[in-house]
Amino acid sequence: MKKTGYDDLTIVISGFYGNGNIGDESILAAMLTSIRAEYPRAKIIVFSNDPRETETMHGVCSYKCWVLGSTLVSTLVRKIGGSFLEPLIWWFAGVLGPKIIKVMWQSDIFILGGGGLLSDEVSRTLPRWLGKVCLARLLRKKIMIFAVGAVRLSTPTGRFLARTVINMADCITVRDRFSKNVLSEAGVEAGKITVTADPAVRLAAIPPDARDDLPATRGDLVAICLASFYFSAERWKDYQQRYPEYKQTWLRIISGLLQDPKITVILVPMQYGTDITFIREMLQEGGLEQESRLQVLEGGYKPGQLLEIVGRVDIVIAMRLHAMILSALAGTPFIAISYSPKTRSFVDLIHYENYSLDIENLRAERILNLFNNVSRDRARINTALNGKMNLLRDREKVNIRVLKALVERE
Repeated sequence: MKKTGYDDLTIVISGFYGNGNIGDESILAAMLTSIRAEYPRAKIIVFSNDPRETETMHGVCSYKCWVLGSTLVSTLVRKIGGSFLEPLIWWFAGVLGPKIIKVMWQSDIFILGGGGLLSDEVSRTLPRWLGKVCLARLLRKKIMIFAVGAVRLSTPTGRFLARTVINMADCITVRDRFSKNVLSEAGVEAGKITVTADPAVRLAAIPPDARDDLPATRGDLVAICLASFYFSAERWKDYQQRYPEYKQTWLRIISGLLQDPKITVILVPMQYGTDITFIREMLQEGGLEQESRLQVLEGGYKPGQLLEIVGRVDIVIAMRLHAMILSALAGTPFIAISYSPKTRSFVDLIHYENYSLDIENLRAERILNLFNNVSRDRARINTALNGKMNLLRDREKVNIRVLKALVERE
């Protein structure tokens, strides 16, 4: 039966949600705000790894994204899997649950995104997300891939899935031109792809819940949003050598900053599980656990709350993409440490090359030199960031325009 209005519109969203990653939660928060503004009476359902957390944080109906849960799926992969079976297990774990099929059947629009979901760097990444695209097409639902990032699609399996499954989407928006090039080169129809911006550029700040975790200081308050890196053989063959060196580099950076008695440092985990583990391990090894001018900002913040906090620090050293985006949104000068195409694309987009370096060039002395430059230029940086982010906010609105055109399509 054909629907005559949008009061009963049901939109289902799937992405890397409910995993303790503040970047992906920032994307979802901004997406929900934009969709609700356009369709205030629509029913929105989010597939999440932790539905209770997603419902609490975002006030939205949520269901488990995997039949068995990601931990059980990972255990199954280790026990009976291997390089051949792992993608198949992830694929079917995302589509073969009665609740998953029921939710998809009752939907009008299926949205995959946002975030960096399209990559074959790790064999399980594409199958775990694209299974629901196939299911949506099988159920004859409208499909939008929403403001995603694509890093690499170069394996035979990755290119096959691009040509077949990704092309099943009715429309695709990507957050940078690099992602469009990756998809196009892999065989995705170029006419379906629109370059927009990451949804998080429209995130709004909200005050923390009656608490203020920022330490009092009479000098500069410096936030370091680092990421656990070089921690597994799956991605880095020489991780056993590089991981200890990486920790020591950060310890030298923190110690160098604290040599100035007017500086207080807060460490901000953006991926709570892995980042907080790395931070605690690093501080213990460096003997900095009791340092009075060093504080770890524990988790539990909503994205808008963290944005408000970032707006009250003086300088940010940002490694993760959304640490950069939140800093730029708040107009807070930052040092950008690029480790992937998505971070390099953002640095290029806002013309921030003078205050960034690649992770392969991560050295304490280079970061401390950049810190001095950013500190010197902070007023000019603030003005420039505000102008660039206004432009990106306008570009991000295209995501909702594309969605609206899809909703209205016969």
